Amino acid sequence: MQNTNRNHYKATIGPWDKPVKHISIYLEATDNTGKTTREPLYNGYTVEFNEVTIPLCINEVMTSNTSIFPDEHGNYSDWIELYNYGKNLILLQGISTSNSLGKPGKWALPSITINPGEFLLLWSDGQPK
Repeated sequence: MQNTNRNHYKATIGPWDKPVKHISIYLEATDNTGKTTREPLYNGYTVEFNEVTIPLCINEVMTSNTSIFPDEHGNYSDWIELYNYGKNLILLQGISTSNSLGKPGKWALPSITINPGEFLLLWSDGQPK
């Protein structure tokens, strides 16, 4: 992972050279004293993919944001950054996200487009925009 600033780390997962149905991930960090922590503590988070072949990836995720940078309302909300690594624009209409495996499609993404090579930051603050 790359330390971008103020201990804000990022990594890219995918794209893969062949279709995948799911991935399992966990985060592990070690401080200067050698103490290690892991999230989740056991196993990993499993992310399942539908058979959709669009060149869109979750480039970065910020959870428990308390000081990195505020949203347009001045709050330090969690966020997700999407990236279009394809050659055509992507319309987000009909695509959704969730923080619960039991409730897929919990939040519909805004009906906007992401141009090729473009990043889009989505705030997880409950605000419509």
